[in-house]
Amino acid sequence: MTGWKRALDTAGVADPRLREDYTEQRRLVSQFRRGPYLAARLLLPPPLLPHVIAATAFMHHTDTILDADRPRAERVTAYEGWEKQVRLGLATSEGDRPLIRALLHTVSAHPALQRQLESYLATAPTDLDASGFATEAAYQHYIDAYSLPAFMLIACLVGPADDPAYRSACRSYIDAAQRLDNLKDLSADLRGGRFTIPTEILEHHGVVRADLEGARDTPGTRALVQDLLERARRSLEAGRTLVDLTPPANRPLVRSLISLEELTLEAAATKGVAVLGRSTRASVPAAAVLIREYRQARRLR
Repeated sequence: MTGWKRALDTAGVADPRLREDYTEQRRLVSQFRRGPYLAARLLLPPPLLPHVIAATAFMHHTDTILDADRPRAERVTAYEGWEKQVRLGLATSEGDRPLIRALLHTVSAHPALQRQLESYLATAPTDLDASGFATEAAYQHYIDAYSLPAFMLIACLVGPADDPAYRSACRSYIDAAQRLDNLKDLSADLRGGRFTIPTEILEHHGVVRADLEGARDTPGTRALVQDLLERARRSLEAGRTLVDLTPPANRPLVRSLISLEELTLEAAATKGVAVLGRSTRASVPAAAVLIREYRQARRLR
């Protein structure tokens, strides 16, 4: 019996068509989120893996609809149609798409997910206009309206979503992760018309857009990168409480997520201003993190 078949069995996915639905989501997630997929595959208890896969596939599909390279009006129409399908599925427990069928089965196994889905669907359109932020407050609003609800789709499966301390730790973690994403993907975002660093922070350091587009090494850009990394570092440190708030069986995955963000932060700090010119990812050390946590996960099973 393969590991995936065992995961489906232990997750209670018995219907042949439903098993195919989950398997299709697994294939898609393994393609577009290879790193997180491998972490989940290695570190999560098998009964939880298919459900995390379904939630991740849903989040990615919705994000793609919102971020598609199309006029805003087309994206609004596409999202409204998708939201209608999902809400109808939640109301009737039926769906005519593999993703929705898998998602509904996961909701039946983990009822806490339905509330997170409804919260996410209500605020997801925030991402339609998230091409930039004038202030830090506007960025923090985006975290509350989009990044956190999206992350909670998975976090509610891994830990106690109703615990205020857990949700607060989730917010701290995703704030750090989003900040690092914005920085390490800055060059690509600028080419695509997104500008995710709050304007007021740029102005505080005397940096203009041309400095970023040229990855110029100036006192202002050096101070800006240091400022952004320090903000991410503080949030990530606050997010470390997630480990103790998560059930023991799921802690290896949570620890790995935090450790991988720490590696990315360290890599960005080492590059300094050079991080503005190319994407920064944790690479070789990430394998050591997964191996360490995999050994811990095996001891817990």
